[in-house]
Amino acid sequence: MNIHQQRQLLQLSVSLNSLINVRQRMGSDFVDLSWLARAAEEAGADQISLYLPGGKWVLPKAEVNQLSMQIINSFELEITPSGLLLDQLQATSIRNICLVSDSASESAQFGVVDLVVDTVHLEKLVRELRSHGKRVSAYILPAAKQIVAAATLELSQIRLDCSSYACAQSDVQRQLELVKIQLAVTDCIRYGISVTIAGLLHWCDVEMLAAIQDVSQFHLDEAIFSKALMCGWEGAVSGMKALLIKSRLSHRS
Repeated sequence: MNIHQQRQLLQLSVSLNSLINVRQRMGSDFVDLSWLARAAEEAGADQISLYLPGGKWVLPKAEVNQLSMQIINSFELEITPSGLLLDQLQATSIRNICLVSDSASESAQFGVVDLVVDTVHLEKLVRELRSHGKRVSAYILPAAKQIVAAATLELSQIRLDCSSYACAQSDVQRQLELVKIQLAVTDCIRYGISVTIAGLLHWCDVEMLAAIQDVSQFHLDEAIFSKALMCGWEGAVSGMKALLIKSRLSHRS
């Protein structure tokens, strides 16, 4: 398998959420999201994402729709099930939706959604989204019950929150978290669900987790944004994509 095939197997999803926070403080004249999204794609991003907190449009809906149409690869909107406004989404070109929850932590913009607790409501919601041509994924913990629920909802893709791996306080705990993630990925593949790794990850965490062969994508925000402060936006995105490919190639079977 050559490097071009590997590049397709391990994709990079880049979040604009940290940039949104900067823009809200400085103004749109200082942060051109369209330019940054195109620059990210040119630097190797396979997907661009944006969080819609509580059903509120952090940007004008027309601007979000225009942004989604300018993306060459794919654009994904992150939204809480309680804040999902189907009538507003129908008027946009957005096709990819990731279900998340309101965050209970100040360090994260949003949290994992519990597919087990609210399966009945989510089943209806997912069915309705699909009837409007939307592709639905969910941000969940790497737990067996959550993955079974994802399979019940017939989700073809999920994001695994791997923040606990990055926050491990010892090598033993980190190894236990890694095993948990590996088992979750294996369960997903058994159900035919593709896996995206996400969470509050550092560059070194990404390098280790990219070695898991069945992971298909990494969704990153803070890791790229913090690196961009040192080497520029395009450099951070291209550097992360290179890191993903290098790690996968060095651990291939």
